[in-house]
Amino acid sequence: MGGDAKLKVVEEYLKDLPFFATLMFGSEGWPPILKSVHPKKWLAMPRFAFRSDHLEVKHLQELIDRLSDEYRIEKINLAMAKQIMSEKNKLTAEQLFGFADAEDFLERGIGYCVFAGEEMVSISAAGAACKNGIEIQVNTLSEREGQGLGTAVSAALIIDCLERGIDPNWDAATKISAGLAKKLGYSPNGEYLVYVFTKFKIIAQFVRFLRRILRRDVIEP
Repeated sequence: MGGDAKLKVVEEYLKDLPFFATLMFGSEGWPPILKSVHPKKWLAMPRFAFRSDHLEVKHLQELIDRLSDEYRIEKINLAMAKQIMSEKNKLTAEQLFGFADAEDFLERGIGYCVFAGEEMVSISAAGAACKNGIEIQVNTLSEREGQGLGTAVSAALIIDCLERGIDPNWDAATKISAGLAKKLGYSPNGEYLVYVFTKFKIIAQFVRFLRRILRRDVIEP
């Protein structure tokens, strides 16, 4: 959002925000307005932006080659996309959110999975897509973390994007994701805040408490 935050229409818009609406701003003056309309009902989450102009296929392939023979990487086909979208669990819950259905994903998106035998254990795919780029979302089963799965599967996705002239955009919500971006070859491009409307003060307080326990970044807006 941008423009003059002091306009009357802004206050009216903010009063009608839906639960967990997420806002980001291109101009100053907005955070005080948020707090005045809905005091103590906001979560301010830092995000880390990255540039993709220095990615190197050779480096990405080296990351893929480090993957253990226990695993294999496969490009997401229609059957996999349907499985990801229909069987929502801790691995797939955040995946393919910007697509209407599996067919829409196959038409506009792109993604890769890591398998251990027949089990899908890591996914790196377009969460959303536009004509010339995608927003990458990567998830790995917690019990499989620390083995380079997210790194390898993301590298495979990025190589495919680069070969097809698609911008593999990476925008990190956590320092872990930011670290992975740097490992893959992305260049840091600054930090910014997104504001999440919780509607109720108790929810904002609980989420801040929970994220501190989990050591996730959260800022008092």
